[in-house]
Amino acid sequence: TRNFTNLFDNIFTTNPQDLANLNNNTTTINSDFTLGFSLKKDFGIPIPFLKKSAATVNVSSFYDLDGDGVQNAKDEGAIGNVVVRIGNYEVITDENGKAILKNVPMKKYAYQVIPLDKLEGWFPKVSDSIIIQDDGIANIPFARGVKIYGEIILDRQKIAIAEDKEVDLSRIKISAFNNNKVYNTLTDKKGRFEFYLPNGTYIITLDENILGTNYKIARNNIPITLKETQDGVYVSFYSIENRRKVIIKD
Repeated sequence: TRNFTNLFDNIFTTNPQDLANLNNNTTTINSDFTLGFSLKKDFGIPIPFLKKSAATVNVSSFYDLDGDGVQNAKDEGAIGNVVVRIGNYEVITDENGKAILKNVPMKKYAYQVIPLDKLEGWFPKVSDSIIIQDDGIANIPFARGVKIYGEIILDRQKIAIAEDKEVDLSRIKISAFNNNKVYNTLTDKKGRFEFYLPNGTYIITLDENILGTNYKIARNNIPITLKETQDGVYVSFYSIENRRKVIIKD
């Protein structure tokens, strides 16, 4: 029986005498054995490389007083209670005008911004679609619209004015059509009206059915174009009373 420990010691020796003794050794040793080694080193290399497919969108809604589309010191403040819809994702801004949408897949979406509070003529200045490409901020600037104001002017016969009471022109609907969007307001007792519209091209219409058959609108469906440089636009609807036949008896 040979001692394997001594054998391996001799194999790895550097002593000349030991090497000579080893060469003179004619003993044959048959043995089955396995030497196993395990070596692992982490180089911090990320494999495989995975491409990012979703993003985080930080929403910010605010009054854009200087019209540059970016919130800065010139803008007065944030707008809360604004519903932001990006495709099927929906969030509402807090009192600071902020909200976060996480894990939004990167692609093109339909885009809607709906303020829940009445903002007195301020409108979101955004497109109807948005492309999500990476983490970032979705600014929602609100711009002041152009004031549309006007009245219904009645052209009545003198005899009718003498006989009848003053005509109540309240609650007559005035509409502004812009592609698939419609804005409405109602007249007061004097037939006056006003509302704000975002920049664009519109057809201003009066609901003449409510005036009945006694009056005819001289001009309806009035086209107008609103620009940022305008403070207001006046629109009037001239309504002519149908002439009555006057019979004079002796």
